[in-house]
Order: sequence, then C-alpha cells, then structure tokens
Amino acid sequence: MKKLIDEKAANVLPDGTYKIQIDGSKESKVLQHEGTSAVIAEWAGEQSQKWDIRYQSPNWQGIGGYVIQPANTDRFLAWDRNKGSSVIVSTIPAADIQYTRFWRVEKTQNNTYIFKNNHAPNPNLTISAKTLQVLSGHNYEFTLSTDLNKPIPKGRALVITSDPQYPWTKNTDNNVPESDSDKERESERLIREQYQSINSYNNTKQQSSVIINGDITAFGHSWQRTKMLNTLLPILNRNYYFGLGNHDIENNQGDCADDACFGGSMLMLKSHIEKLGLPTSQYDIKKASTSWSEPWKGSFAYAIDFGIIYSLQLNNFPTMNAYGGSYSNYYQIHENLDWIEANLKYASKLGKTIIVNVHKPNDWKGGPNQRFIDLLEEYDVKAVFAGHYHKSLGTYSASRFFGKVPVFLSGSASQSTYLIVEYDLDTMNVYKVTNNNWEEKKLVKSIKLNNGTSSTYKIVTALNDSSVVDMSLQKNGDVHLWKYGGALNQKWKLINDETKKAYQFKNMYDESLVLAWNDYMGSRNVFATPNQGKDEHYWLLEDTGDGYYILKNKKYPYFVLDVDKADTDNGTNIKVNEQHDFSSPYIKAQKFKLIQV
Repeated sequence: MKKLIDEKAANVLPDGTYKIQIDGSKESKVLQHEGTSAVIAEWAGEQSQKWDIRYQSPNWQGIGGYVIQPANTDRFLAWDRNKGSSVIVSTIPAADIQYTRFWRVEKTQNNTYIFKNNHAPNPNLTISAKTLQVLSGHNYEFTLSTDLNKPIPKGRALVITSDPQYPWTKNTDNNVPESDSDKERESERLIREQYQSINSYNNTKQQSSVIINGDITAFGHSWQRTKMLNTLLPILNRNYYFGLGNHDIENNQGDCADDACFGGSMLMLKSHIEKLGLPTSQYDIKKASTSWSEPWKGSFAYAIDFGIIYSLQLNNFPTMNAYGGSYSNYYQIHENLDWIEANLKYASKLGKTIIVNVHKPNDWKGGPNQRFIDLLEEYDVKAVFAGHYHKSLGTYSASRFFGKVPVFLSGSASQSTYLIVEYDLDTMNVYKVTNNNWEEKKLVKSIKLNNGTSSTYKIVTALNDSSVVDMSLQKNGDVHLWKYGGALNQKWKLINDETKKAYQFKNMYDESLVLAWNDYMGSRNVFATPNQGKDEHYWLLEDTGDGYYILKNKKYPYFVLDVDKADTDNGTNIKVNEQHDFSSPYIKAQKFKLIQV
C-alpha cells in the first residue's frame, strides 16, 4: 500500500483547471463531460475535457471538501447514491448531490491522486469496466495535469502518390471526350481535392512527407509545368519529393519545338533536386564543364533520408537511357546502377529501412535488369512504390522486375487514390486510400523491419542535441551524460523483445550489460548492469512525434529516463524521474533522439 499524503494539509493541489488522466501514466485517455455523464475519451484539448478543481471550506454543518466541475459550468461531478455506484454530472439543485459533490483528494508518493467521496462510506472514484464509478476499497490513481494544450500529433508517415498528370481526368482514363477547358478545370479540381485530403492527414502527424512518383504533367508542356509548380504543388502543407514519369520524359521526346517538353521537364526535376540541398552523394547529376552548352548527365536519381527510412527516387524506371532538350538546356539520362548500389550500401550500413520509388512498375525499354534485382535483394529493400496504372491501387505483381520485393501502386489523382505508409522502428504499415478519404484507409500490408532488432544507436539528449547517454568505465557501470566521441561505451544496441513488448539497450563496450533503473532502496539511479531479464532492465519507447523519444521504464512507466537538473555538463547523472508535462521547460531533459551509428 502506497503511503498517502493529505492533499489539503500538504497544500499541493492548488485550485485550478486540470485534465484528469485516467491511466496514471501520462498517456492520452482523460475524463470528458458529456451531458450528465463523465466518459473516457482521447485527449484532444476540448473544453469538455477540462475540469475546475477547487477546495470549498466546510460550512456550519461541517460539509465541504474539493469540488470537481466541468470547466466554466455550474455542474458538479458527484456520486449518484440513488443508482448505487454511479457517478453523475449535475447542478446543485439536485438534492441528491448536496453532500456527494464533495471529494477528499489524497496524493500518492508517485504524484498520482486518489479521490474519495466525502459522504459515508467514503467510496473511491474509480474506473471499472471502462466506466467511471465509486467503489469502496478501490484506490484508483488518476494523474492531474495543467497542460491543457491540444496534443502534439505523433507518429511518422509518408504519403505516396503518383500521376497528378495535369490535365487529366476520369474521362481521360476512360477515353471519354471532353473539351480542353473542361478537362483543365476538372483536373485542377481533382488534384486540389487530393492534396487537401493529404493535408488533412498530414495534420494528424508531426512528421510526414509526400512522395509523388511521376507523371507530374500530361505531356510536359510549359503551361502544364507552370500550373503544377506555381498553383497545385504549393497546396501541400508538408515537404514533397517528386520524380518524373513517361508522360514527363518519355512519350514527349522530340514532339515539342526545341524538344522543350522533355527538356523543360528535366529542368523542373533538376531544379527540384537542387533546392533540396542534398549531399552530392545523394543525387546523380553532373556537368563536365560550366559551359552553357555542356549537357547535364546522369540517372537523375536522388535519395532522401527520412531517419528510419531511406528512400531512393529512380524516376520513370532505373535503366532508362535517353537524351534531348534544346542546345542550351540539354540532358543525357543514362542508367547508373553503381550509384544505386553505393546508396543502398550506405543506407544498409546505417541500418536504415530502404524503399525504392519508380514510376513504371514494368514495361521498361530493355526489359528487366538482373543486377538491379540482385541489388534489391542483397540490400534488403523492403518495398517498391510505383504509379503509372491509374486504376490500380495496392499490391502489384512485378517479380520479373523487382524479384521478391513487394510492389505497391498508388493510383492517381484522376481516380482519387493514394497510399499512406506509417512506420516506426519495428513496423512499416502500407495503407490504401480511396475516394481521397484517408479516415477510412485500409491496411494493405504490414512489413516487419529489422531496425529495432539489433541496430546500434547513440542516445542523444534533446537539451543540446549532441551529448549522449554514456556508461562510465570508472564508476561501476554508472550512466551519465557526456560529449559524444564515438567510444564503444557511448553506443547501445537496441533489442526489441516481443515477449516483453519492450526494448533493451545493450552497451557495446560489454554487451552483457544493459541500461537499467537501479530499483533498490528507493534509488532512482540508472546504470548498466548484467542482464537478468528484470522488468527494470527494459524500456518502453514513446514517440513524441518530433524526432525524439521518451524512454519509460518497463517496471514502472511513471518513471522515465531523465538528465539530472537538465544540466548538459560532462558527468551529469542520468536517472529516472516522473515525466514532466510537455509544456514544461524541463521536458527536454526527458527527450532523446536515437541516432544509428
């Protein structure tokens, strides 16, 4: 039984407005006022989820205590004695709550709270069968927080689209004639609708980007590119990364004056890549001299590092060879499997999850390429995403071109379809979206990743984004903060234990030692200790949605990894502590970035 502290006597619960969290572990379930009831709901920052709690001194009859009211209302949370253990939210004129609207608040040593009704026999407010009730002998612990901000969206995602292909419509897909003006107007409407849907989804994620796999335009005309670049692509509210397709650089070769459709599309891609500011190793574009007549050469592929995921954009298809453009804007596209291999090798060495993006999933000039297939298998590419076939969405059979790697098609703007990829360290879930309705997305495939199995990381504090969790070699495995120098004792192998549903961090200096809370005699110290499989030797990773994690101890999730006093000096102790509110300036002491080394 945890020792209880009289809340009023200790004067540690000031009158104020709170959210009442029901799980005691700083997660997202809270009490919400609905009519005459209090229900359990996801925290969304709504007014109905905020509660005024204040102390009311006893009257001449000795009746008083804490009252709990939906914020800015005249209603009270009370025990409804006429209905046994039920709880009601009602106004004072209801005679039955004259006395049962008062509560005794007791605080545990874990900074959680127990509410006891002041009416005999003083039953406790509790959650039973997912319902708020009062029951005697049930010490349910609530967490109170004054952080009333709307929740920060969490999770990582990629939205994968293809074939906006302005101007193109459902009628075009079905070979139904329509006027040019109708086609342009309808195509713009379809693309706007899709991009607004994508924006709506992106707003639910802290980290989300958009990939567009080719056919940006219907033919590469200047007016089509201008419409996409200046009007439609800017609708997207997150970073976007596009490649080119057959309608941009294959079907139109030599069919426009000065080959401007092909050349203009290539210039659009080159300019897009240049604006990304990538390291030179992550794109394949070269020019032999600065002469204005010298052609640009390469595969024009590029790679984006999304953290966990490393994405290769290979445009129309990876073995494409073509040339064209005007005298002053000339391009030579050639396959470069060596560049692809170098980037696959780089990403694999870092333990990244690799995906490949192309436009055409088959029908390549020259057919399949065995070396390309072998590279995908050798470097464990997890998925290929493509477009081209407007009416096809989800999995697609293309083993002749990609071997055993699963292939997913994203449909088109004309068909109001796209894909969503949600991922973490362990899993990549691919969903399909129809009718631009992401809220009803359907799981296509769940792909197990190897990132969380045995990859090695440095654990970097958010306080300065440079110092790391370091195992001392002089203090019997004590763990502290230290400037990163690449030493083995600063590196940790992350092991996902599916049985425990938690992670272990094994120190690379001695893999028999794991990061653990020293749960002994009230200690909050963290150290590296021989692995005995105890719960305190495991951690739960909570993704904060901004590139960081909070590391909760498996044995007692109230306790999270914490940099003592938010100090960044070398040697600062690492311990466990109660989690701070996300509005607290000290939350950075409890947020860590896992960077593969």
